[in-house]
Parts: sequence; C-alpha cells; structure tokens
Amino acid sequence: MFLQLFLKECKYLLHSLTFYLYLACVIFMYVSQVLPEMKIIEEPKVGQEDYGMKYSKDQNDIRKAAVETLIREYTANSYTAYPFGFYKRVILNEMKQNQVQDILLKLTGLRIEEINEKIEAYISQFNQNEEGYSIDEEGNIISPVTEEDTVELDIQVVDTITYENFLELMEDLNNIIGGGSNYTGVFLSNLAMEPRTYEDARNEYHEIIEKDKMTGAYARVFCDYIGIFLAILPVFVAVTMGLRDKKSKCKELVYVSNTSSKVIVLSRYLAMVVMMFLPILIFALEITFEFIMFGRDRGIAIDSFAFVKYSTTWLLPNILVATSVGIFCTEIFESAVAIAVQGLWWIISLFHGMQYINGGYSNLLLIRHNELGNYDVYQKYLNTLIVNRVGYTALALALVGVTVIIYEEKRKGKFHAVRTILSNRKSKCKA
Repeated sequence: MFLQLFLKECKYLLHSLTFYLYLACVIFMYVSQVLPEMKIIEEPKVGQEDYGMKYSKDQNDIRKAAVETLIREYTANSYTAYPFGFYKRVILNEMKQNQVQDILLKLTGLRIEEINEKIEAYISQFNQNEEGYSIDEEGNIISPVTEEDTVELDIQVVDTITYENFLELMEDLNNIIGGGSNYTGVFLSNLAMEPRTYEDARNEYHEIIEKDKMTGAYARVFCDYIGIFLAILPVFVAVTMGLRDKKSKCKELVYVSNTSSKVIVLSRYLAMVVMMFLPILIFALEITFEFIMFGRDRGIAIDSFAFVKYSTTWLLPNILVATSVGIFCTEIFESAVAIAVQGLWWIISLFHGMQYINGGYSNLLLIRHNELGNYDVYQKYLNTLIVNRVGYTALALALVGVTVIIYEEKRKGKFHAVRTILSNRKSKCKA
C-alpha cells in the first residue's frame, strides 16, 4: 500500500505546476551560478606572471584596507551592504554621514580638511585623457602622468587605536549603515588582499588535489550555491500538495479511507523529498563524470563519490526541513502560512550566515562554504557541520511525526485547523 501511494504521489507531482517552477529555479541556479564555479584549477608554474590574490590576515593590512574603503564610500555617500544576503546600495542622510565622519576622524587622527586634501590629490590623478595626460575640469592638459607622479591614498589608522578599539568602531559603523556592510565579520577580514606567491598557489593546488581529492573542494562550493535555494523552494511544493485535497474537495474521502494516517502522510512527504532531490543527484553525477574524465586524462586520483556524499549529507537536510515545515504548518492552518514561516527563517539564516560564507559553519539552517578549498577550515569545524545536519534532519522527522498525529486527530474529528477555529469564532461573534 505504501509503495502504491508513494508512486501515486510522485505522479501527482509530475502534474504540478509548482513542482516544475521548482525545477526551473534549481536548473537556473545550477546553470548560472554553479557551472561557472566548476572551472578546474590548473597547476601553477614557476615564473607565472600572476598567481592571483589572497586575503591578508595581517591586522595592519585589514585596518588600512578598511579605512581606504571607508573613505571611498564616504566620499561618494554610497555604501555596499548585504542586509539580507543580497546586495544593497546604501545612501545615508546628513546626520548619519556626520556620524561616519566622526568615526573616520577618530580612526585617522586627522582633521576633515586634511582628509579632503588627500582625497582630492588622489582623485585628480585619474582625470586623464586617452593619451594618459592629466587634465583639468575643462579638459586642458596639465602634465604627463608618470609612475613618479602617482599619488597614494596614504591614510592609515593612528597607532593609539588598538585593534580591539578598531573593531568596536567598525561595529558602530556597521550599525549606522544598517548591517551587513563591509565593516563586519567576514566582509571586514576580506577587505585586505595581497598577491599570492608561487608557494601559496602551489600549496593550495596540492591541498585540493591531495587532501580533497579535487572533487571534495568543488562539492562544497556546489552545495553552497544550491543549498541557498533548497532551504526555501521545497516549502512551495509542500504547501501546494498539502492544499491539494482541500481544493479538489476530496479531503473527506481521504479521511474515511482505510489507509493509515502514517502511510498517507509519509508517502506524500517521501515522494516530495525524493522528487525534489532527484535533480540535485543528476547534477552531482553530471559534474562527477566531468571530473572523472579530467582525472583520467591527467592521472589525478579523485573522489568519485564526493558530490553524491556532500549532496546527501549537506543538501538533503535542507529539503527535509523545508518540506516538513510545509506539511506541518499546512496541516495546522490549512493555508499557505508555511511559506511565510519558512521564508522568515530562510532570510534570518541567510543574513546571519554571511559571516560564515567561507566556512566555519554554525547552528543555522543554511551552511555556507563559498571558497574553493579551505580544507583546514572544513576539517576544523567538521563536528559542527555533522551536529548541524543531524540536528536538522531530526527536527524534520519530528515535524513529520507530529503532522501524522495531527492528521489522525483530524480524521477522528478531534482536531480542527486553526483557520477553521478562527472562522467559527467570527461566525459566532456575528451571530
């Protein structure tokens, strides 16, 4: 009976517009975001012109980069922020701009006039014509610009401000901007960049090849991008399927059937989970095949199961949770309130998860690892990752278990949806 109902629910999904919208979103994310990140890393060569850039961990570099970024944003009154994980351009009013100016003066120990002079000198060198000559506001040539003429924006944090004081001022600055700015968490630490050396590039390459067996590093990036959408999209499918019986007015027929509530709820839940996870597995296998071919041609040993393992342990819990929230809330409220509940949870998780974007993980629903490699961070916080995924899987199963109980009580007439209770109360009040 269970298998028959499971297959029947799978067929229902294949006739659901919401399910195809889910597929479209996942495919779009895969093609536009994931595939461009799957470019296979090349082994660095000695004497290469450029080995790329890396984040500097030097506190002086971070402070200098933060001040330079702040000056650019303050001058243009245009601040970059990611308040909910998405880009936002923030323009401050006069009062807040003055507050930013006060922080800038504290950081540099300069007067605003001195800062403005340095900014003007720095900007003027970029007013050049096509031949590389410096020009004035009217377009007149002033003098040739050479390397000796280059003016650096040499404004740094004063020595009297400790790094702890600096971080406190950065937090104040972040609050003024509205959160998620360049001056908090991982965004702040990522401001300072420095060139990679051959040794840096070589070590990174061998870490990806030897420790991660190549596919491990790319599988984490794959899960990072896909996981964002899998924490929200399944709830739409779950709500649609949950409201199906009510819309088709066959709820009462289902209630009086001989099939147990456990079989009905679990078969529907499992069908949604399997059908929504299936395209993820197809993507994982497709990428794995490409890496297998690459490894065979180059004589590199890869982990052929990495994408499947990461997808199952990392991404499947997202689907389990979002789907369980969908069926649980829909059964209680008999409305689409689950979308609002999961949406709010998703936004909060996405916002706070930005500080763990390069790894580190947390107790949030969304697990982020948006940097290729970073194997040491992955290993360091592996236990946190395991507890997180097991915990959310347990939560999803618990919600499904409670949904079975509620469904059974409704079939017995002992439980009514919150929406129905509220409607009855309104009717009595009117009477």
